[in-house]
Amino acid sequence: TSDLRIALRPSPGTYGLDLELDTAGAPRSTLVFSYGAHFVAPAGARARYGSDLAFERALGIGMVSAAGMVTFLPTTRPGSDMVSARVAGPGRYLVVAPR
Repeated sequence: TSDLRIALRPSPGTYGLDLELDTAGAPRSTLVFSYGAHFVAPAGARARYGSDLAFERALGIGMVSAAGMVTFLPTTRPGSDMVSARVAGPGRYLVVAPR
């Protein structure tokens, strides 16, 4: 076995985190966000999606590139208030919906 040190840092002003790994070639991991207790649809979501529930269904996990672009990851819902995605390594990950 080998040790793997990780650091999870909240991303201020967003529902996300920065994932840091201290080793190259770290195994792929699954990142799960549970948002039920804190969920509030942002301003404008009802106008865009028609309802808070429709907005919630559009949520996915995205990885933010160095240029600030979000790439959506294949996201699953292991629970009614959870989203999950496989991540390949360090980076900034957010729970987001397409605009």
